[in-house]
Amino acid sequence: TAANRSEQDAEQAKKQVEDKAKQAADQKRLAEQQTREAAAAQQIAAQQEAARQQTAEAERQAAARRQAETPAPAPTRPAP
Repeated sequence: TAANRSEQDAEQAKKQVEDKAKQAADQKRLAEQQTREAAAAQQIAAQQEAARQQTAEAERQAAARRQAETPAPAPTRPAP
């Protein structure tokens, strides 16, 4: 009957709304997880860059120290 069809249509519409709400919630959770992962990756990249800069600075200081510790060459006398 028409009443049964109408009830079935209403149930189907309700199920579709529930399914869409579940999909939206799942997508929101996924987006939040991806945001957290991106923030973690950005933090790791910043830490790696800081470590690289510290290493480069330490190497620069070591080279400057070696250069400062190297004795100057003795003056050469002109050949007679």
